[in-house]
Amino acid sequence: MKFPDLRSDGLSESSSKLIKPGHLLAGWAAYWSVLAAATLWRPALIAWRVSRPEANGSITAGFDNSKFFLTMARDGQTVLEQAATAGQIAAWIVVPPLLILGTWMLFRSREQRRLEAIRVAELEAGHAPASPILSSEREYADRHDS
Repeated sequence: MKFPDLRSDGLSESSSKLIKPGHLLAGWAAYWSVLAAATLWRPALIAWRVSRPEANGSITAGFDNSKFFLTMARDGQTVLEQAATAGQIAAWIVVPPLLILGTWMLFRSREQRRLEAIRVAELEAGHAPASPILSSEREYADRHDS
């Protein structure tokens, strides 16, 4: 019979399957990459077409009155005109990663509370083990022993 490995903080293997901070950072990087690709592909394509020597185009970008604007013209006609406030840009960059962080913290604290409740129940029942084996690990062993 083999028990799941214990980590240095006494949590079982099942709790180590939680999303780790590295996964969280990778998720943020993936979000920002997808956001950049989704919002910038069309302006990048138009900018490439407008900036070619035979296109006679112009690109104007700036920040005025807390609003970012981008205008592209080709042969005197506007082909792209976009604007966004600083608040809109900040919200798209900051809010979704904060929601991901909040969700991560919620699930992480639930698992830690669950494991702590198991420890407290064992102590109240007078089953204080010499080693930090949790009752969930005992249940695992019982299920896989037969």
